[in-house]
Amino acid sequence: MRLALDGFAPVVIGRDPPFDSCSVGAGALWEYPPFAVEPAELACRLALASRPILEQLSAAQPTGVVMRRCAYGWRSPPMGHDRPAWKMAVGDTFQTELEPEYAAEFTAGISYVAPVVYMRQYLVWLLGQCSQLGVRIFTGPEYHVRSMAHLLDELAPSLGVAEPRAALVVNCLALGAAEVFGDTSMVPVRGQLAYVYAPGVETVLEDSDAPDGLTYVVPQSGGVVACAGCAQVGDDRQHPDAQTEAGVLERCRRAFPVLRDAPVVGRWAGLRPSRRAGLRIETEEIEVGGSSCTVMHNYGHGGSGVILSWGSAQLVAREAAQWAEARAHELLPRVPPPELADWPTLRQRCEAAFASPLVPAGGHTEATSSVPLAAPPSKL
Repeated sequence: MRLALDGFAPVVIGRDPPFDSCSVGAGALWEYPPFAVEPAELACRLALASRPILEQLSAAQPTGVVMRRCAYGWRSPPMGHDRPAWKMAVGDTFQTELEPEYAAEFTAGISYVAPVVYMRQYLVWLLGQCSQLGVRIFTGPEYHVRSMAHLLDELAPSLGVAEPRAALVVNCLALGAAEVFGDTSMVPVRGQLAYVYAPGVETVLEDSDAPDGLTYVVPQSGGVVACAGCAQVGDDRQHPDAQTEAGVLERCRRAFPVLRDAPVVGRWAGLRPSRRAGLRIETEEIEVGGSSCTVMHNYGHGGSGVILSWGSAQLVAREAAQWAEARAHELLPRVPPPELADWPTLRQRCEAAFASPLVPAGGHTEATSSVPLAAPPSKL
């Protein structure tokens, strides 16, 4: 969508349709610092760059983006929990009260208002906007990219892409980068959700010093609440299992008694595309069949893909514009959707996050600030 707004004519290809991807199950709440992604400074800047656009989208109901209060509670709060260095990142919505949904054992808490994305609704909106902007999307088993040569020699002609080796390729393959680009630092980090019906719960809640691992809930639409979580490094199972679900529900119901009688109405599991070597947003010239092709890598976002997405797109668009200028490639910018009517200003606010002083990080809790990936970084 971002490249289309800048005047490119993107063609999106991939094996999995959007509603079969990991994205559809994402809890997708904006938090600072971002969850389980390195390097920390780049991830923080991407989050800060994405927030203005997500906030703007929250003003329009069809987008699936809403502003919700996000709360964090402790039994034994860390020193300075009520005056974090990153407080300025969430504006004047920061509060130091413990939300009433927490169990009696909790003694302190903080909260702030931030964007939360209902992914099924958001994907519908994104796909609709891409269609209106002329983006072509091809998915299915026949579009399983196995190598750059396969992409350029076999897939591009069938998609009607002229001179495929002169095209700009943006690699957003996530875990698929291991197969196509030989990136052995990719590692799946499995997550699993249990959906319960609890229409009275309107706040995102996290047990920030949970003794038994990740514990948080994210209200969805229609009274449904997603109970999480787990971060099972190296586990590539993509289907829910009863044992994990029982553990998730037990932790969430213990921390948030309001959920004790909430019936289970659904379940989901998926793989966060984590990378031991950290985020990879960079340009590379790849030799294929005796000629060169420009590849812009944009993957390794781990458990924070949604909240880093618009910031990542800003960096990709910046590099793509330079690529087009060097080749005298004509760009015809398109009219933004009404939900992003003030697009030039939003784009400037997004870009400003990469130039302004960085808001100091420091996580809510050690459990959510990082997920150890168990092995040293691997070079490409």
